[in-house]
Amino acid sequence: MCGLAAALPSNDGFVQYALAQQQARGPDQRSALSLGFCSLGVNRLAISGLVGGDQPLVSADGSVVVVFNGAIYNAAALAQKFGIEVKSSNDGEILPFLYQRFGLDFANHLEGMFAICIADLAAQELVLAVDQVGIKPLYSCAVGSGRYAASTISAFPPELRSKVARMPPGTVWSSSGRMQRIVHLSYRDAPLGELLASSVAEQIPVEVPWGCMLSGGVDSSLIAALASQSAPGVATFTCGTEDGTDLLAAREVASLLGTTHHEVIVNDHELASLVDVAVECTASPEVWIVMTAVSTYLTARRAREEGIKVLLSGEGADELFAGYADLEEVPAAFLNGTLMQHQANLGVADCLRLDRSTMAASIEARVPFLSTSVMRHARALPPDDKIRTRGSAVTRKYALRQVARTLLPEHIAGRVKSEFALGSGVSDALRRLAGAMFSVQEVATLRAAFPSWPIEDALSAWFFSRWLAIFGVSIGTEWGSLLRRGLVRQPVSPYGPYVADAAAYG
Repeated sequence: MCGLAAALPSNDGFVQYALAQQQARGPDQRSALSLGFCSLGVNRLAISGLVGGDQPLVSADGSVVVVFNGAIYNAAALAQKFGIEVKSSNDGEILPFLYQRFGLDFANHLEGMFAICIADLAAQELVLAVDQVGIKPLYSCAVGSGRYAASTISAFPPELRSKVARMPPGTVWSSSGRMQRIVHLSYRDAPLGELLASSVAEQIPVEVPWGCMLSGGVDSSLIAALASQSAPGVATFTCGTEDGTDLLAAREVASLLGTTHHEVIVNDHELASLVDVAVECTASPEVWIVMTAVSTYLTARRAREEGIKVLLSGEGADELFAGYADLEEVPAAFLNGTLMQHQANLGVADCLRLDRSTMAASIEARVPFLSTSVMRHARALPPDDKIRTRGSAVTRKYALRQVARTLLPEHIAGRVKSEFALGSGVSDALRRLAGAMFSVQEVATLRAAFPSWPIEDALSAWFFSRWLAIFGVSIGTEWGSLLRRGLVRQPVSPYGPYVADAAAYG
């Protein structure tokens, strides 16, 4: 929805620089202001509050100023519950009022995806907050006794990037020295199908055109089916090569649901330049992030050409309901703990790729599987409802497939997972190109020069070399540095340690 910037103490130069680097995140409005003790800025992609909903958002007495990125899905309910008089339909308009009433506890009441910067003029405090998963990004770095923050690493000047860390998901930070976990008060218990239907319905925007990403797998097909119940004729978008399996699978689902379907056929001649786009927007050299970002960006770019501003997507289902093949080897007693580790990585894995590659095309992606209520329900399910084994038959995402069977034919509800880049055919095309670029010896030479980085084959060598060409060593000189600053996914082990951030999902 937006690109944010904040500086404490006030530094208009940093805010202007950061906003210039994040133009695609918010082409509809740009605002930067100096508030004396700090500066705030925002590039806005207008999704709600098209009339009268410009940012920053200010409290009635002018003492609290807010810029935010994302969507607050329970904004109307909170406004009614707490008697907040709003002037527009911008769902962020409730934020300064909630902060005035609840202080740092304000985020406990929110249901949505968000990164928030608040300037408390009375207390002379800067407050930052990020949703429970890190669906919406926020990065920061200490500068002297102050702090700078922005939505992307690229928004920071190169000389600061090696100090930039990711804001921990599910936390609220204050320049007063306080930092606390978000404890969600807005959730409900119900059957999984009902929770998913509600999550999809509340994430459909009412003021701008929207659609669904559709690969033809069970996750995206279920989201599209639920969306079609709310609004027939949904626009759906699929990306793939001519021989990719996703095109055929998505075409079948689109026909079944009666969607207005759009296909993006990958052009091999464009792939090399698209890799640069993917590396630059994600600021990542990780193979799966870059590879899938290529497909996601192409999908989002086509959606934008069709006038779409919001896309619903199926991220999070594999991490919640056990969709990965290697999870079949995890003993049942350790499955939920392992999934928690995967969930903790979402903000630097699938959600990172989804946010950056869609926002590069000025599209907001929404993720119904990652609502608080759905996450709580999934985490409470026994292992047998996630991976069900009966004799030699093993069914991953069992509980989710049971819901899908009420809306979709069995062969779709039971379709075996295929990674987006694999099903689209993009993986094979990229590997062919990489193999022509890097010999075995050239891969070995690059690996020897950068021994801490995961350079394993021609593809990873290509992506890392492009990352190095675009960013140099400004982000970091070794992989361990990125790990410590929360910029890349942490290793996952079935036998622990369990995720320290477990309460963030509660």
